[in-house]
Amino acid sequence: MKINTSKLKDQYVTLVMSRDRRIQVKLDDEGVVVDFLDADDEVIDSTWKTYQEMIDGDELEDEETKPEPTITEIDGRYMCQACGYEWSATLGDNEIPEICDCQK
Repeated sequence: MKINTSKLKDQYVTLVMSRDRRIQVKLDDEGVVVDFLDADDEVIDSTWKTYQEMIDGDELEDEETKPEPTITEIDGRYMCQACGYEWSATLGDNEIPEICDCQK
């Protein structure tokens, strides 16, 4: 998985621990890199993780590939626009899904 970081204004976040120690975090195209640096910018220790590892193997959903919500409320009744399934009126708003099972 790659993420386009070219539009980022700044890819680095730095935490200054003392005059001679700092931690630098870089958002890279494929993941995050964390470096522990000394006063001369020499790397004392480093670690990294890919975005794919951070999301535990699940794929990030792009806005373009995310399905459009198909369930709408009409006169207090929730219905799927695609298949016509109607949810019970006794369910709370937080119990109604945004996407019907017919669209998964």
